[in-house]
Amino acid sequence: MLRPRATAWLAITVSAKYRGRGIGRRLMRAAERWAKAQGAVDLLLDCHAATRAAIRFYETLGYRVRGLILAKPRATPDHRLSD
Repeated sequence: MLRPRATAWLAITVSAKYRGRGIGRRLMRAAERWAKAQGAVDLLLDCHAATRAAIRFYETLGYRVRGLILAKPRATPDHRLSD
């Protein structure tokens, strides 16, 4: 059980060849049910801003864009940021 007022971060991926069959919708609904059963009050997910189809999909499930997060990619092969 999550602590009171907990937030659940949800993430799913459906292979391109299986999209359009309702699999993503069923996975998201199952993840939402699980989060609710664990006591989550807020649900969040990550979606690349350039992935318009994914954003539209999540919006059909009731999600809304709430902000933008900036990230700095790992710049070197050994995964340390360079100076």
